[in-house]
Amino acid sequence: MDRIIGKTLFTYEGAEVHLQRTAYSKVFSNAKGNSAAFASVAKVVSSHLDRLMNNTGHVKLDDLKHATDSFALELWGDYLYSNPSYYLNERVIPVSDQIIDMCGSPWPAVRYNLLALARLVRPGKPMASERVLHCQVASIVKQNIAALERHERDHPDAAPRAIRRLSMLTGGGASGPISNFATEFAHLNFFGKPTLDTFFTCSS
Repeated sequence: MDRIIGKTLFTYEGAEVHLQRTAYSKVFSNAKGNSAAFASVAKVVSSHLDRLMNNTGHVKLDDLKHATDSFALELWGDYLYSNPSYYLNERVIPVSDQIIDMCGSPWPAVRYNLLALARLVRPGKPMASERVLHCQVASIVKQNIAALERHERDHPDAAPRAIRRLSMLTGGGASGPISNFATEFAHLNFFGKPTLDTFFTCSS
């Protein structure tokens, strides 16, 4: 996963892990911050239900996986970046599915080791397919950060979004570029699905 999305909480050790977990806790387990976000979350839930019912008054699910993925993307997009339209980005789910498949299957690792033994790839460096995914993730994250910056520019008095609060706790400013750690979190969380349970756990 590191070769695709870069360094994350899972790759750090020692004191860095403690500092990052503390930052996570302050942002995502903060009662005041979560209370302030409640109206926004409720709006996302209502919007999602309206789309599911399609003005029929009854929920009809032709594709439960797609509906769940869309909800996760919309929820995280709004909570982190004020980008509830994140789920409309047609690249996100296919890219995230590719990453999950690669990380969940032993065969990419076997292939990588064989290529490394044959000196066709330097140990620790990504394969061509991994470089493509890395660039796609970086592009998606860049769009989310741009959405955050537009929101901050258009609503200068609004409370900071979660990714901005995380950035401010880890060396970033109240505006401008987000911190390295917040950027790493954005890469890890770009597809929403693996961390949706974390959102509800931290918010409860």
